[in-house]
Amino acid sequence: MPPTTPAPALRILMLHGYTQSGPLFTSKTRALAKLLQTAFPSSTLSFPTAPHRLSTTDLPSYDPTIPISTSLIPAEESGALAGTAPDGTDEPAAYAWFRRPTRDSTEIVGLDGGFEALAEVLRKEGPFDGVVGFSQGGAMAALLASVLEPGRWAHFGPSTAAFPVSFRPTEAGPIHPPFKFAVIYSGFRLAGAEHDAFYAGGLATPTCHFIGSVDTVVEEKRSLALAELCEKPRVVYHPGGHFLPSGKQYVGALVGWLREVLAPPEKKEEDASEMDMPF
Repeated sequence: MPPTTPAPALRILMLHGYTQSGPLFTSKTRALAKLLQTAFPSSTLSFPTAPHRLSTTDLPSYDPTIPISTSLIPAEESGALAGTAPDGTDEPAAYAWFRRPTRDSTEIVGLDGGFEALAEVLRKEGPFDGVVGFSQGGAMAALLASVLEPGRWAHFGPSTAAFPVSFRPTEAGPIHPPFKFAVIYSGFRLAGAEHDAFYAGGLATPTCHFIGSVDTVVEEKRSLALAELCEKPRVVYHPGGHFLPSGKQYVGALVGWLREVLAPPEKKEEDASEMDMPF
């Protein structure tokens, strides 16, 4: 019996959802992180905070007549909303990778800033093997995997959003190698034809999509629309809402999939016709 190959130590980028932060996402994913580090010993997870600070009016279910500390904003839609922010202001410590200028707008602003922040993380803390994202972080994980794929820039043109400046290859090459995997919880694709270039031709990066069957924040059809834009998606359903399932059944599904995509290609036996013969 051949010796068992030890599980690799992974470096994983963890992207929080809208209104959350790196520290909050660290807290919310402790069980998941522990099980991942058990399956892949010595792995490290990095939890950056998105660059765009949100105001109270950006928050889901915001009611100006109710103080934030006593509001009934659902926990699944919110970040660290109660009390004051670390800087002493009354604004919540809530952040986003991109946002809409008004609550009713379909326009997206700040996407370049989200990319710039992540490019800095990749330069300072990378290289990373892969990315895990939740909700808006899941959408961003797919975008990030996309712009790191070879040749992605060729899909961009005058009628599309601009290819992120911070990810343009230089004479030294790309800023970071392509991800080996992207894990997307309650993710979605960006609406608008101007964003089609991020998904054109399909995402080649292996992706695993977790979808809550009763998720009312990011509905199943939105998450499936993203999965369908990936070349080889793995879709896992859980019977919950808008959260990361940390039960052993679902973490086990993730670990099994990661082992599949990270396994080295099987060495093919040389065909006799291709072997160098000594006669």
